[in-house]
Amino acid sequence: MLTSLPTWTTPERRLIRACLHIGMPESCIQEATALIRDHEIDWEYVTGIMERSKVRALCYTNLLALPHGILDPALRTRLQEYVTRAAWRAMRSKGELIAILRAFQGAGIETVLFKGVMLAEAAYGSILLREFSDHDLLIRREAAEAAREALAPLGYKASHTIDALKRLRRRADALYHTGDGLSLDLHWQLIEDWRNHLGDLDPFREHTQATTWNGFHIRVFQDEFLLIFLCLHGYRHQWERFSWIVDLTGFIQRHPRLDWARVETLTQTYGVADIVEMGLLLAHDVTDCPLPPHILARLQTNTKICALLPTVYSVLFPDKRLVSDYSPRGREQTYRFQFMLVRRWFRVRLLYRMMIGRIDWRPNAADRAWVQLPPPLGFLYVVLRPLRLVVQYSGSQVRQLRYVIARRRTPGDRAN
Repeated sequence: MLTSLPTWTTPERRLIRACLHIGMPESCIQEATALIRDHEIDWEYVTGIMERSKVRALCYTNLLALPHGILDPALRTRLQEYVTRAAWRAMRSKGELIAILRAFQGAGIETVLFKGVMLAEAAYGSILLREFSDHDLLIRREAAEAAREALAPLGYKASHTIDALKRLRRRADALYHTGDGLSLDLHWQLIEDWRNHLGDLDPFREHTQATTWNGFHIRVFQDEFLLIFLCLHGYRHQWERFSWIVDLTGFIQRHPRLDWARVETLTQTYGVADIVEMGLLLAHDVTDCPLPPHILARLQTNTKICALLPTVYSVLFPDKRLVSDYSPRGREQTYRFQFMLVRRWFRVRLLYRMMIGRIDWRPNAADRAWVQLPPPLGFLYVVLRPLRLVVQYSGSQVRQLRYVIARRRTPGDRAN
């Protein structure tokens, strides 16, 4: 591991880490067995972390592969029941995707598949090990109406009103669902957060390739671009789930012929080198992802991304009291995290979105705690709120600088 953080010190965290490996190696089996045998494991905490990180299918499968008698019989039964239900849902989702592609093929609609079933097969080698709740497809903008008509006989309905759907089309994202809960996300260009970094590229002409899947002619992202996409996706969500880290590791492990020179060229072209290196650092630190030596050496000296590791791990491993009370992080926290790794010109855009575009201007408890005003002057909190946000976000930069200076003064603290 690269970090010197006390991340893996408790038996519960070490057990979770051992179970996050696809094709659990013998060393991880031995470690997990010893941890369960020698410690009183807080299974509520362990299974709670696995649930909120969407890795139960993988981790429970690995736990069930441990030597017989290690797990409590009642716990083993509970894990086996979930694995069986997850397998049924995965097979049902794959069947639904095949039905969607058959309908699109009949309507002459070209598609690009990513995430979901395709990612499960590309990164895990089996759809039974990765949890997913929807399908993501890219189609051409002009095919939107034809896609809606082709999906109607399958029971899919737009989850928005017509007016809302029109507004949604301008940002290229539509949602459909069936009565039994399956959902489908149709995109006709990359969503805004990806376009901010990748530009308005045409996924039907750039960085995709034609392939055949289950008899259907489709397009998928090229391997090197998909690696970058996985890092962007995790970064967009602050890497708050282990599943996104395991996706990245599994994909790299199953594609040993990745052109790393092209990966580096693309990251420089799109200005996302730190974002990609953050993902690679997490993949190596959490799941021992194999990386080329020169890339691994660069990760060890990238103090900017190392400074963000405590933030990521604090989300992945919350206080035990908060495990079952999971909710996605707020916009302010999201923008604050994203602010640290983007190019300087993009920081201006993030600040605009943070301060003007999407942040709630209404004063809250944090504003009142920052400056305590007497009740007659309470109206001034409307003015103080944006000032507090500026100070708060600039403070992140100061703390990062302090961290970098401290690491340079104490090189021995870096993990080997």
